Amino acid sequence: MYGEEVKEGEYYSVNSFEGRPEQFLFKTKWEPPVNALLTLSKRYPAAVFLLDYLCWESDFRGQVVMQDGKVIESIRRTGYRGPAYLWSDITHPVVDLFGPYVAPKTLAQHAAERIQDAIGIINGLKETLEDERFTKSHYRALGNDRQVKKAIADLSAMLNMMIRYAGDISFEGVLVEDLSSSHFSRETRSDAGNDAAGK
Repeated sequence: MYGEEVKEGEYYSVNSFEGRPEQFLFKTKWEPPVNALLTLSKRYPAAVFLLDYLCWESDFRGQVVMQDGKVIESIRRTGYRGPAYLWSDITHPVVDLFGPYVAPKTLAQHAAERIQDAIGIINGLKETLEDERFTKSHYRALGNDRQVKKAIADLSAMLNMMIRYAGDISFEGVLVEDLSSSHFSRETRSDAGNDAAGK
């Protein structure tokens, strides 16, 4: 695709979310184009390239962080054959590598995000039990109807309670960083965020 102009919608799409850089979505065959993006990243050494990929048919998904022709870090999970993809977030969760590159945060902000992650996990479990791929599958028929409904109700109650108290918890003044001894200064972190956002 390099050097070619392609029609948006036919080969790719661009998604925008508030507070995050635009996402360039595209399809490839068999494997994510890591080598091609590494080559491209050499042309823009200051930019950080963030690749998120998945292929349920081939049993894998993952993330790659690249800069200046090198893979900085990556994660790849397998184990999604057959109907297992429905349970992927339960059995094979993927750690989000992109956060520090998209929007550098303080230690207190990272801690607050862990609470939001916990809320997201509980909400994901609830949504899985309510997903039509589960409710209309033979897996649902094998389960105890009363227990399934109780599990959903208990997850809903837990979720509401977590959301209620999450807003009262603050780590400001609790988790304080000594930036003078940090490996990266605040200025370096800011620059990294700008590079990622400008990719």
